[in-house]
Amino acid sequence: MLNLEEDCFINCPYCLESIKVRIDLTGGQNQSLTYDCEVCCRPITLQIEIYADGNINIVTEKES
Repeated sequence: MLNLEEDCFINCPYCLESIKVRIDLTGGQNQSLTYDCEVCCRPITLQIEIYADGNINIVTEKES
């Protein structure tokens, strides 16, 4: 069965805690979304790139 979502771990750029985010693999190769940290509740901007081989690169930034 094909997975449509993948759980990934990121570090919050505010509190530096490791948190789990769920990435929608059907959302396109390049995605941008805002996710609230589960620990400190601050908004994190995620820049997501999904490669053809299935690898995922996530860049986190403080929301400006």
